[in-house]
Amino acid sequence: MSRLEARRSRIGFAALALWLAFPASALAQSSHLVIVVGLAGDPEHGELFQKWGTTLASTATEKLGVPQENVTLLMDAAATKDGVVKALGTLAAKAGEQDTVLIVLFGHGTYANGRVIVAATRTGGEMFATLFGGPFVEAFAKEAADEDKDGKISILEAFDYARKSVAASYQREGLLPTEHPILDDNGDKEGSLDPGRQAKDGQSAAVLSIGSMRRSAAPVNDKLRALYAERDAIERRIESLKLLKSGTDPTKYSQELEKLATELALKTREIKAAEGGK
Repeated sequence: MSRLEARRSRIGFAALALWLAFPASALAQSSHLVIVVGLAGDPEHGELFQKWGTTLASTATEKLGVPQENVTLLMDAAATKDGVVKALGTLAAKAGEQDTVLIVLFGHGTYANGRVIVAATRTGGEMFATLFGGPFVEAFAKEAADEDKDGKISILEAFDYARKSVAASYQREGLLPTEHPILDDNGDKEGSLDPGRQAKDGQSAAVLSIGSMRRSAAPVNDKLRALYAERDAIERRIESLKLLKSGTDPTKYSQELEKLATELALKTREIKAAEGGK
């Protein structure tokens, strides 16, 4: 029996759920990440969930530029109701109205809570152990997942990377897939199997990310630090504008996007010139 077949044979809804709190205004300032590793059906999956949780936490701080103090990882004795309530209370006091907040849960789950944005399975009937969480976490540290090559792995890009990886795993083993990841970001509580930038679901996920690979690399001098900060601010304005696209006049949206894209190109050119003069 292959490893994948062994995993499929264990009934235990090993779900991944991701909640996102969107920026309330036009400029997202920073990211906050809370990871909760919950119950597992057996020791093997308990270890796997903990690996996923610790990997995502370290990726956020080491590769995506999220401050250590903005990342909370709850496992074992800390992953209790009291622990979660305390962590969310701290988060509520710390996060600003313009910040991006992400809450990731690994463990057994339910399909009926109505607030899941990313899930490893499409229905409560898909009860076998899932593979999705591993490649979803892995995606945030993979340049190959960065489809638009902007130095950031969006939630949509991570979802696509993980979905393709899961499909390939089942295909290699010659097995019918028992998990079908879904993404819902339009609030209708109907997850999509194939979300995209122009699809019913995926437009918001396409512009939201935990952090940036570029932001994790510290510039070598004050001038470069300032230029990087200015470029980050322009990128966040572009992200926020895209989130508001559906409620913005098309002509005004295009004009503003073109203006910001020009600003970003000029700032990038300025950074390259400064780096070349190091």
